[in-house]
Amino acid sequence: MKIKNYTIKFVIDSLFKKKLIACYNKYQDKPIYLVFDVTTDIRGISILNILIGECRNSEDKVCSIAVLELEKSNAVVINQKIIQTLTDLNKGKINYKNLKLVISDGISYAVKVGKLLKSFF
Repeated sequence: MKIKNYTIKFVIDSLFKKKLIACYNKYQDKPIYLVFDVTTDIRGISILNILIGECRNSEDKVCSIAVLELEKSNAVVINQKIIQTLTDLNKGKINYKNLKLVISDGISYAVKVGKLLKSFF
């Protein structure tokens, strides 16, 4: 059974990496917006979802770039995960000028994350 689970994980990871490369190529030199949200899964673990989309194309669909388990659900951890995800997506180089808008809910941690990202970018 472990081999089967490993194979499924390998296939999913492989497909997700291909999707990330497609997202990178699609949004590489375009103004983007970022959407993030934290939810809790059925096990009670906090999950961070990060999506990006192009600012100028209202018909474009967003691209999911990360679904991450969080060891802690606070502004500092979420901020670090977002920056790391953008760095990984952009092969180690973030073009800070391309990020034009950050969208999330109005929960206090989200407002803090927005302020941290603004100071970082």
